[in-house]
Amino acid sequence: METLTLVVQEIEQLTSGIKKFVFQAPDAANLPSFSAGAHIDLHLANGLVKSYSLANNPSETNRYVTAILREADGAGGSKYMHDEVSIGDELIATPPLNSFELASDASQHVFLAGGIGITPLLAMGYTLEAEGRAGHLHYCSKAAEDTAFVDEVKDIFDGCHTFYHDGGNPANGIDLGETFAVQPEGAHIYICGPAGLLNAARDAT
Repeated sequence: METLTLVVQEIEQLTSGIKKFVFQAPDAANLPSFSAGAHIDLHLANGLVKSYSLANNPSETNRYVTAILREADGAGGSKYMHDEVSIGDELIATPPLNSFELASDASQHVFLAGGIGITPLLAMGYTLEAEGRAGHLHYCSKAAEDTAFVDEVKDIFDGCHTFYHDGGNPANGIDLGETFAVQPEGAHIYICGPAGLLNAARDAT
């Protein structure tokens, strides 16, 4: 199995529960390329292998960016990344893989992000912006202070975005009935977030 050694270049606390991690090659050389929607698998010292979506512009060749929500009740990957990983640490990763690609033949793109699910959709936004294609992002989080990448979202999606804050009650989140009241021929929907959001979107369409 091919692996990469990545150095933690930067760590930023985006919200109370979300940290951004920036990785580069040990010699700052170019990294394997990736496309929007891709992820890397990090092989952690606690024995876990965890997949994290890449959030940065796929045109960048010298770094990978991801964001991780610390889940106290999770398997331990996010807790390890938050509590044990520091700038300068080296991590082993598999090269980027993509099972969540943008459709090249879509008439338009509709993105639904629930919390940390913004991560791969941000990279998709960069790609659409570069290609001059249209897309609208619906982004729900618990509260404004729990919303990661706000300024980047506003810049990339340039008015083609809607923020929602549900206060922890999904019923107060994205109005899926309104969002999908009109379903243009050939439009594609991309969803990343809790299972409840995925299931509700399926019901709405």
